[in-house]
Amino acid sequence: PAPTAVPFISDGFSDVALDTDVWTYIDAIGDSTLTMTGTQVQISVPGGVRHDLWEDANNAPRILQPATDTDFELEVKMDSGVSLNAELQGILIQEDVNKFIRFGYFSNTGPQTRMIAATFDGGVPTTRHNVQVNPTGTAPLYMRVERVGDSWTQSYSPDGTTWTPEPAFTFAMSVREVGLYAGNAGTDPAHIGLFDYFTTTAINFVTDPVSQTVNEGVAATFTAEALGAAPLS
Repeated sequence: PAPTAVPFISDGFSDVALDTDVWTYIDAIGDSTLTMTGTQVQISVPGGVRHDLWEDANNAPRILQPATDTDFELEVKMDSGVSLNAELQGILIQEDVNKFIRFGYFSNTGPQTRMIAATFDGGVPTTRHNVQVNPTGTAPLYMRVERVGDSWTQSYSPDGTTWTPEPAFTFAMSVREVGLYAGNAGTDPAHIGLFDYFTTTAINFVTDPVSQTVNEGVAATFTAEALGAAPLS
């Protein structure tokens, strides 16, 4: 059969260099660093300079890839926590630089690990969620974003197994790019965002299993080829 279309390319970040056939690294200020650890992509920002993703400072470094404007569910594992006011990291889904959604984690003066969803239209933000999910510094952090039409649902997990969704919200947008960001605000602390994987939760089969007749009690092997990076679920 023909390969199933996927909304974006999954990545387990196990290569020695960022796959530039998939990703574009954007460093608006020019002082951040991107490193591949062998199991993660690492985005680092220095302290003392604001690298925010907000109305008056949309300059957090990020990696983006093209995406199909369709329904999807996206899952990310972040191996870095957030502890100082205000380290930030997360998922960016956008139509263009003025219309996008920020799904992320950040730390505040509490100190707390908080999960935020904010939509931007004309560059102006509207906060959809801003909830405490963990004590400061907790890692890893997992996040899922599900899109069904104009409806968006953000979920948090401490372990990648048990998920807590926030109420869905509506925001009309033509998705053109998806990706990851890391940055800082508040007291502008240095921050290192570590991302373990970026994946669609759908299994996209390239080759389906071949039909077999199986006798009861006799083991059989079926093989299928799927497109994406582990973990597929």
